[in-house]
Amino acid sequence: MTASEIDAIMFEAESCAEGECALDEVESLINSLQNQQSLLSKRISEIDGLVKTLEEANGTAPVDEVRETVRAIFRIFALGVSSDV
Repeated sequence: MTASEIDAIMFEAESCAEGECALDEVESLINSLQNQQSLLSKRISEIDGLVKTLEEANGTAPVDEVRETVRAIFRIFALGVSSDV
């Protein structure tokens, strides 16, 4: 999620909190938040799996395998700064 996407959702939420939004705008905000929740849940599941793999590999796996797991974790976090989440 990009900074501009976060700003847009925050602006939308703040406008509604101030009482300046219609019913369809509230529905749009709900949909936006649900979509982000779904995406974040998927990312957390991926991270959980990679952390488990890393914990299992730490100290027992070849350095290259540990390095690749760390890179996979990095890629998940890197997705958070793009709009391709």
